[in-house]
Amino acid sequence: MVSSKELMALGAISRATLNNYIALGILPKPIVKTPPAGQERARKIGYFPDEAVQRIKAVQRYKDEGLSMLEIAEKFSPDEEFSPREETTPPLPIAAEAKPARPVEIPALTEMRVTLDRLENAAYMVNYNFEIEWANAEATSGFFGLSEGFEPEIEARSFFKLFFNSDIATPSEDREELLRFHLAIAKIRLPKRSLAKLGLYISDEDLQLVQNLYDETEEMHLSPVATTRVNLAAAASEPNWQDVYATVFREGVLFVHQSAEAPAESVLALLSRREQLIRNLVRSRQPVLTPLCVMVADLQDSVKICAELPPEEYFELINQIWKISEPLLRKYHATQGKHVGDGMVSYFFPQPDRNYLLNGFQSARELKQRMRELSKEWQLRKNWTNELYLNIGLNEGEEWFGTYHSDTNLEFTVLGDTINHAGRLSDYAHFGSIWATKNLMGKLSADEREKISFGIRRTDRDGQEIRIPASYSRLANLIDLNEGKFEKFRDIGTLPVTEVWDLNFDRHSGD
Repeated sequence: MVSSKELMALGAISRATLNNYIALGILPKPIVKTPPAGQERARKIGYFPDEAVQRIKAVQRYKDEGLSMLEIAEKFSPDEEFSPREETTPPLPIAAEAKPARPVEIPALTEMRVTLDRLENAAYMVNYNFEIEWANAEATSGFFGLSEGFEPEIEARSFFKLFFNSDIATPSEDREELLRFHLAIAKIRLPKRSLAKLGLYISDEDLQLVQNLYDETEEMHLSPVATTRVNLAAAASEPNWQDVYATVFREGVLFVHQSAEAPAESVLALLSRREQLIRNLVRSRQPVLTPLCVMVADLQDSVKICAELPPEEYFELINQIWKISEPLLRKYHATQGKHVGDGMVSYFFPQPDRNYLLNGFQSARELKQRMRELSKEWQLRKNWTNELYLNIGLNEGEEWFGTYHSDTNLEFTVLGDTINHAGRLSDYAHFGSIWATKNLMGKLSADEREKISFGIRRTDRDGQEIRIPASYSRLANLIDLNEGKFEKFRDIGTLPVTEVWDLNFDRHSGD
């Protein structure tokens, strides 16, 4: 038998890589036992069969041949003697992909159906800033030690802040291994500079530990489930060995703890039901107070266009608009709100690796370009002179974000003036223009504003339209609020706004 430390040294791999090999089924789970006296300082350590070293060397050979990790994993069986397979197995259901060479036979759901609300151990979901979006009671009080629950502000829910301030999680014997596991996944998108703000909440010593572990840990891409085994008991206490599972969704990362003595199949069965699982997670999370950027887009002259098109073609057009918007909104990490008839609402939240405010601007610009292309397509198709425009309003603020839901429907929504003002600006915009509030522009850095062409159009003495760049105006100074069609803008008449003409960011990289 070879210890985990010896195996990492002989195979020249990190702890994160070792855990990933176990999750993929390349290596069996270690046998945990007390090391011989004087050989190890740890009270318990994992041991692997001697042939595990051969497996790691074989993995490197397969990598050199250009095989992916999933293709490599299919060549091994963790419970048999070392023997790369001559034939690969068929694709496995998602519940078994964590161990693709050994399909997990999931018991009948009538006999065992673990759900989020029936988990006996801690479970929590983080966004890509590693802020807690959802946690069950076992995680809230039993792992993070929060008797009164989480604070409402999302920025106060950093996993690492909560971890180091927990009298339950911090003393655990394997706390560094648990931190490494989380950091290996966090590195997918969380840059090291984001950790600096933890200095407001944790000691300098703990901050240095996190930063050092971040540097030492390899980025882990889940495929689709990763796991590690840790002792969550404090030193000199009765061991509390738990398996920690992680799986990635577009909305964030779900972590589930389970006793190491319990069968893995129950958790894997839960994680296999991805669509149902994420719906339940979204429904279960509490509203949070969060910074955000809101984009509201409305189809201009929709009543006229609806009157001119047969019903089936009008619905086809609206569905096309939604279809072209979805990929670019996903590209810029937008959360879609309720589609209102021929318009749409999108929310942009803080991201670890890009400015969420710029995500809103870039989405608006690309959506405007897609609409030009769609307009030309319909002009050729219908031989009409109509131009298709999406009029866009952008705003920024800090508001409550949550969901309205029933058994069959789920809707994301934001409460407050931020969305109301964005909607009003969308109503005011015309011919596909993009309007933004001065407040939003002011939250950008000077360098970021330099890359945005914006301003106000005025009329000179000769009646010619002129552009005044890098300027703002109250809406009341742009339109006559006493005129009937403009009366609906009275509530934002004093709001300083500007028109966004173009963006000078790299159109391909999104930077």
